[in-house]
Amino acid sequence: MRSICYDKRKKRFPSYLLFVPVGLCLLIIWFIFQINSPKKSLEEFAYTGIDGLKRYEPEPNKMQMIILFSTRCTFCMSYLSQLNKHSDRLPDFQYGLFTTDRNLFQSVYYKNWDSLQNDSRISIGMLDVNISSYLFSDPPLPSTFLYNEDHELIKSLRGEVQIREIMDWIPDANHKKQKKGV
Repeated sequence: MRSICYDKRKKRFPSYLLFVPVGLCLLIIWFIFQINSPKKSLEEFAYTGIDGLKRYEPEPNKMQMIILFSTRCTFCMSYLSQLNKHSDRLPDFQYGLFTTDRNLFQSVYYKNWDSLQNDSRISIGMLDVNISSYLFSDPPLPSTFLYNEDHELIKSLRGEVQIREIMDWIPDANHKKQKKGV
């Protein structure tokens, strides 16, 4: 009996082989995060504006803020209503408000965005699903992407964001009339 137990202990599983499945799992997780991350650099892209096909071209030496939303998302509409109400307090950026919804320009929400529609800094339109997926992955909505002057991603903010939270990620030189309670 003693020799049988001794033989079983001798055939132990090498502990270093445990690193192989753990390493493989970590590699898969890293790969998934890379796929679900927005591109690190903002490129120019096509979108459909109210007047037809347009191009969003990041202006040189100017920060950009891209917001992805859906007209069927309550949080998105609340966020955009807040931006519409306080658009005069937004810093001097180039803005893009984009959705993949085909009913954007017929929606009641769009018709109530007077400040956003009349602001020359803001582009509003519909993105093709493939362009949205390529540039911004498939984020939960609403999503805000902040890019620096070199068009590199600084921060992506998920969900409804307060304007003061956006201000925390902006370099001091770009602040414009920051007021309390925003």
